[in-house]
Amino acid sequence: MSSKTQHTIEDGTYYLHPDGGSWARVTYSGGQIVGWAEESEQATHDAARDRDRGMWPSENDPEIAHDLAALIVADAMPDAMPENVVVTRPK
Repeated sequence: MSSKTQHTIEDGTYYLHPDGGSWARVTYSGGQIVGWAEESEQATHDAARDRDRGMWPSENDPEIAHDLAALIVADAMPDAMPENVVVTRPK
């Protein structure tokens, strides 16, 4: 039996904020990425009034714990260093 804690990525939406870069929104369902959008696309979603309109991160969104954030970054942005990406989750 391992003493390591096993983490899974809970279903829902997460915002990834890489140092010096634009945010990305990733949505998980069943442990898999089922949606992805970048900051540069958000105005188009808002103008189109599609299901992703208004999906902007907030400065009040809580930051995800480092170990879970590292899993999300490794999955969603495999070329990024987890310590250079802040992961938040909307309230």
